[in-house]
Amino acid sequence: VLFCRGFCLGEIVRAEREQVIPSGKGVDASLVICELGGETRALGLGAGLNGGLHQALLDRWGVAHDLAPALGETRTATVLVDLAVGKQSTISAPTLTAREEHLDSLLELVGRYSSEAWGLICGGSLPPGLPRDSYARLVGFAREHGLATLLDTSGDALRLGVRGLPHVLKINQD
Repeated sequence: VLFCRGFCLGEIVRAEREQVIPSGKGVDASLVICELGGETRALGLGAGLNGGLHQALLDRWGVAHDLAPALGETRTATVLVDLAVGKQSTISAPTLTAREEHLDSLLELVGRYSSEAWGLICGGSLPPGLPRDSYARLVGFAREHGLATLLDTSGDALRLGVRGLPHVLKINQD
């Protein structure tokens, strides 16, 4: 996150401060759970140098994690906050890619931790290459293991994800 005042395209902008934090819908949920004193484990995919940075940031913030290796680079999002107008913009690019075997790795992780977990949160966009029904399969698998499930996504991932019958469905007005 870069904090500045008076951002203007085409100009040199000096940020007042920077904050580097782990992110993503599931990670954000884990951060909140930790902040509230709960126990959580962030499961997901990680790749490349950015994946290593993401794991180091999770360690720094005290979030237990288990990330299966994927292809490419873990996505980095730059959030630009203009303090003068009280608005922000997020710039991100899909750089991590995955295949069917990466979904198998995620299912294995859910199975590994299901006996000590209360639930599973699936959120965000699916990386390119991951099967379009990945959330339906993850949610269904978690339900079979007795976990409460929450799905927070959009588009095809949402349309297909509801087939897994999540206990909680979080959708945007869009």
